[in-house]
Amino acid sequence: MLIRAIVLMLAVLALHTAPARADWQSAGPIWNDMDAQRKCPSTCGRDGWDGNWKTVEMGRNSVCFCKGKGKGGRNWSERGPRKQTVDAGVIWNDGDAKWKCPRVCGNGKWDGNWRHTGAARSACDCIMR
Repeated sequence: MLIRAIVLMLAVLALHTAPARADWQSAGPIWNDMDAQRKCPSTCGRDGWDGNWKTVEMGRNSVCFCKGKGKGGRNWSERGPRKQTVDAGVIWNDGDAKWKCPRVCGNGKWDGNWRHTGAARSACDCIMR
């Protein structure tokens, strides 16, 4: 009886403290924009996808930015530009990044940051509108 009451109390507490909904939703690995266009709409469901995505763990997990109402009642898609990490293949140094990153950002703008993400892989940080 006591264990049942404790379990019930913990369940109620977990429901009460859980966030309403995150704006970034996990979608598994996303390899490029074309792959995002296939995965993100189903990840976001009825809220809809706003076109932004980013890789949070190279080769393992990416997230899609979903439309909807945040805690303040503001539409998530009205928050302005967002940073997106884009796979750039091999980048050897800063000079190479200055050439490659603006190209891989596509319609976005490279923010000047890049990093090695694994064996023979690098990523550029892009500001997407």
